[in-house]
Amino acid sequence: LSLHTNTELGSTPLNFVFDRYALSFSTVVMGEVGVPRGIVDLIADDRDFATQYQEASTTGTPRQVSGVKADAWVLGKLGFSHARLIDVPMFDRFAAGMTLNWYGASPRVRVVESTGDILVRNTGWETETAKAVIEFGGMHINRYDEITLVDGVLDTVRKTEVENDIIGAWGLGFDLGAAGTWNKVWQFSFAIHNIPLRSLTWNTAERRTYELHT
Repeated sequence: LSLHTNTELGSTPLNFVFDRYALSFSTVVMGEVGVPRGIVDLIADDRDFATQYQEASTTGTPRQVSGVKADAWVLGKLGFSHARLIDVPMFDRFAAGMTLNWYGASPRVRVVESTGDILVRNTGWETETAKAVIEFGGMHINRYDEITLVDGVLDTVRKTEVENDIIGAWGLGFDLGAAGTWNKVWQFSFAIHNIPLRSLTWNTAERRTYELHT
């Protein structure tokens, strides 16, 4: 069971035109979630309750968690455009233009691999094999032990700090386009989008493996 979504915001109201030039801004929210059947079965099992309870109380019911997918990030695009008429004898009117695009990306979190299973019992669940490999782009996760003195006794607390880059990654590209009329009847236009000049590269990137224990 998976969900893929790309949502574009702000492309229409944030365009500015002056003479033969234009400035535009848009954002795209991108996300992907994939849930394996084992997790769905954890939530809603199609077997009768009596059979499930009896099986769980003896050996436990294993549920596979392999195949989890997740990917979420936001991409912003700032474009600077220029177009002009060009005298081409065979056309009544011909115009060509180019847009230089600057891309900025938010930090990105992506689950690239998950393996193992969860053993479901009638009193709860347990696992010793489930783990997930997660990639972080444009962010850094720091885990450390904070030791404090409480009533004369040293107390250790495991803490996690997340540091995000304001702009997780950036890139450059451009668009080319042309339009015109021919024989005073036919109209045409074409464009080539996202020709890369610099690919998106996250400033900081790391991969971590998390194991699930109960």
